[in-house]
Amino acid sequence: MKPEEYWNARYREVVLYCNVNLFKITDNLKRNIEVLEGVTDKVIMSNSMCVKKPKILKLKDMFGKLFKKKEQSVEEQIKILRGMKS
Repeated sequence: MKPEEYWNARYREVVLYCNVNLFKITDNLKRNIEVLEGVTDKVIMSNSMCVKKPKILKLKDMFGKLFKKKEQSVEEQIKILRGMKS
């Protein structure tokens, strides 16, 4: 959103833009955490000197608040967005 679009937009449009942007950032963060955790697990398991149960805190456990939410289906998201139009 360009600055002139921001200033000329309605409150509801600005809130919707901010919510969508926040969802996008959170989704990217979740994907990065999952990728990094997979890479970390492979590196730990490939190390032959590694103990059977390494004392490492999982990234998903560290960022548990991000992964506790129930994912919304596409239909639920559409229903929410249609409700915002009114």
